[in-house]
Amino acid sequence: MVSIQMNVGRCAVFAFAAALALTGRMSAHAEDEGLRALVEITDFTGVSISPDGRYAAYRAERASVEENAYSSEWFIYRLDGGASPKRVADGGAPIFTSGWALGEWPQWSSDSGWLYFRALHDGEVQLWRASVTGTAKRLTDDPADVIAFDVLPDGNLAFEVGATRAEIEQAELDEYYSGILIDGTVPLGQGLFRSGFHHGRLATQRYLGKWMNVTTLLGDRPTQIKVVDIRTGRVRKARDKEAAAFRKNTEGPTLDGAPGRSEHMHVTEDGRAVWRSKDEGERTLHARIDDKEIICSASECARPIAWVSWRGLRHEVIFATRDRDRGDAMTVLSWNIDRNSVRTVREAPGLLHSGRVIGVGIGCGVGDRYAFCVSADANTPPRIEQVDLDSGEARVIAAPNRDFIRLSAPRAELMQWRDSQDREFTGYFIPAAAGETRPSPLFILYYACQGYLRGGPGDEWPLTYLAEAGVAVLCISAYPSPDAGGPVVKEYDTALAGIDAAIDVLAARGIDPARVGIGGFSFGASVAMWVAYHSDLIAAASLATPDVTETYYWQRALMGEAFKGPLSSIWELAAPDATPEQWRRISPSHNLDRLRFPLLMQIPEQEYLVALEYFVPLIESGAPTEVHVFPHEPHYTFQPRHRLAAYQRNLDWFRFWLLGEEAGGARPAQFERWRKLRERAEPGEARSGDDKPAHAPND
Repeated sequence: MVSIQMNVGRCAVFAFAAALALTGRMSAHAEDEGLRALVEITDFTGVSISPDGRYAAYRAERASVEENAYSSEWFIYRLDGGASPKRVADGGAPIFTSGWALGEWPQWSSDSGWLYFRALHDGEVQLWRASVTGTAKRLTDDPADVIAFDVLPDGNLAFEVGATRAEIEQAELDEYYSGILIDGTVPLGQGLFRSGFHHGRLATQRYLGKWMNVTTLLGDRPTQIKVVDIRTGRVRKARDKEAAAFRKNTEGPTLDGAPGRSEHMHVTEDGRAVWRSKDEGERTLHARIDDKEIICSASECARPIAWVSWRGLRHEVIFATRDRDRGDAMTVLSWNIDRNSVRTVREAPGLLHSGRVIGVGIGCGVGDRYAFCVSADANTPPRIEQVDLDSGEARVIAAPNRDFIRLSAPRAELMQWRDSQDREFTGYFIPAAAGETRPSPLFILYYACQGYLRGGPGDEWPLTYLAEAGVAVLCISAYPSPDAGGPVVKEYDTALAGIDAAIDVLAARGIDPARVGIGGFSFGASVAMWVAYHSDLIAAASLATPDVTETYYWQRALMGEAFKGPLSSIWELAAPDATPEQWRRISPSHNLDRLRFPLLMQIPEQEYLVALEYFVPLIESGAPTEVHVFPHEPHYTFQPRHRLAAYQRNLDWFRFWLLGEEAGGARPAQFERWRKLRERAEPGEARSGDDKPAHAPND
């Protein structure tokens, strides 16, 4: 692609939009109801198998647009298939951090009769238990929220608490009246008093010292360990030996003996250990049995591993790999330790994990006979599957989203292509609905395309609805970085090359390369900006998060090395006066002349001030830019009504600018604003700056 072709295309966008051709597709009401259903899809976490292998448990989570809230329920299922899953408890509201639901990972009693879990009800996180027969009971009534818990050898529960809820609220009021001391723990750039949700209420936040992770006031106070007697219900302070055992177990599995399971390690009570090597030169599985270490010699063990688990008491490890050539779909494998051999158990079409997102949760529940998993793929919303570890046969146990699957909707298909440097990319392509005008415009997302696509990475763009409206969709899985944690500019360049090559490939399939829209969340938003700086590929864009700016630096500089270290190693940035050239390369405020296309920003309140220095000049200059800020939202927008609003506005935005349509009849003021944006942005102003080939950098 050459720049003159792209410049002509960008001018054509405004002429095309002026046509405002109304079509007879799905009614606006039916479409809005469908988007609401997309927000309210059921997700799952907490998959687990009981010690005796007879039962499995999972938690179903669902949003409510009407209530702007979430709820969850615990289910238990007999693995012999004797009956349907049984609801045994109200799981409370999911606990969120940075907008992501953490999930809840239960523990079982040794006799497999009881399931223990935390639950958030009415602003309190307490310990609960549910029996396999369906009775549930709260076990604690602590004035502080339960942080973590563990089943002790005698069957009692040890649990950890910090400052009480009353103490935290009083500390918030104390500093409100005395004035808030600004130091490296204060998240500058957002409201300083009760500005972020924590356990269902607006709370004052503080940085933890680990990148952007936050906690409450008094979150750095030393915690204490308590024990609840299962038989009597009495709570007491843990004895030293109990507290030591608790801390050892809850800090995660370690090779020196702490039992437990994490995503890439499983240490059993009898001392068996399996782990994935962290050595980049030797990425494989290791196991230890009776003080003897075994290294997996099969090539499958060197693939990207999603999770690992011992298979009951056997000398056998079940693990799952992510297969790039299949769009990050998972393969479940078995490593026989005694033979040092690997066999395939199941090659899934998508995710087989413990939740919606890889990296959140420990993986499928694994017993002696079965794996119990959350399953999802590009075209299939989340469901619960039981996988036979001998035959590989999968059985669907719960599919509450089955009715959401619309047979008329365009289906995603796996796409593979190579860029000019012969790097192979994968993604999911959703063609525009049959019967729509060809060539069709294209909408691109770049980041992570795992599981059910729904709203893409960041969950703000209703992908199948875009395709149904006549805009083809391509969700690209980020090309794996050979230098994880290293300079990100190389990854941006790689992304640009992959996106450019994809447009070339799809042009032969009826895509109009002059009408390409792009969206982005987090890293994907930075990629979108980089594509804008260094090519003329973009006709319209929508971003869910801002990019780094000098304001971003000054808001976080007081954090010290916790912020400046990653900023230097990843972005190669320091203070603006120390690395001015790099700031000019990366910051949007230094590349305003490259941002003259229609730009929609729907960003969280906790981050929007980062973008002030570029969206205000763009709006003032007459560029077709519109900004919406979602109150009280962190990095990832999670409130159901906000997500529905993002879905609706993004769908309308790309239909308006790429198809020239005004859908969404219930939002006339919106289209009046956008018509004025179009009138202010003359076609010749669609792109300024020198004509450059798509891959030519500005510097």
